[in-house]
Amino acid sequence: MGIHPETNVLPPLYSQLSGVLAGFALAGFSIFLAADDLPPRAGSVSAALFSSFVSFVLLAVLYTTLADDPSSARRAVGLNIYGLPFGLAIVNLVYTLTLVATDRPALTATVNIGRLLVVVFGPVIVMSRLVVAAQKVPIYPGQGQLSLRLGWSLTAAQLLVGVVAIVAAAMLDSMPSLGVLPAFFGLGAATLVGLLSAFVHAQHSEVRIRPAHLHAFLASSFAALSGFAVLTALAL
Repeated sequence: MGIHPETNVLPPLYSQLSGVLAGFALAGFSIFLAADDLPPRAGSVSAALFSSFVSFVLLAVLYTTLADDPSSARRAVGLNIYGLPFGLAIVNLVYTLTLVATDRPALTATVNIGRLLVVVFGPVIVMSRLVVAAQKVPIYPGQGQLSLRLGWSLTAAQLLVGVVAIVAAAMLDSMPSLGVLPAFFGLGAATLVGLLSAFVHAQHSEVRIRPAHLHAFLASSFAALSGFAVLTALAL
């Protein structure tokens, strides 16, 4: 599998975008802390904002380092594994806005849209982008190929998990006590990827990845995104 040219273009773009989104998250967090009348779910809102801010700052550094890496193979690997915390951080920002609107009856439509984005469409988009990015990672010769059937099956399963979570949550009372947990998913993913980044940059310039390892990463990402979707559905 050859190296795709976008592996040279995307890291600096993602670095800049992460920096901009970190600024938005910090501004929202600062304004929220300065407010005198905090909403009932203030703990969950602040945790999600702080998690997104820390994740974006870390990702901005990681993508900047990746952009300066002379190895296209290492850039392809980095773009793949950094995608999970990047996607979770963005979904966490939408989750924050939905939480703020939850306790305002006039914003019911906004909450419903936000719930669909956070529980269903956001995780599905992140999962699909991880599958696409995995296709660009160089594979060990003679080790087989990345199973696109597995990747897209996980994406379809992610859609099913989101829909089931929405339906099941509608039959239950909201559980605000779970609202802070999605922030830990995002922060945990960013921390783990930060640790893995050292492993990525320590690899040979012509690094190749076994398909089994890519399959394990996609399966782990599916588990993380599914847990995030279920928790946010119950919390909202």
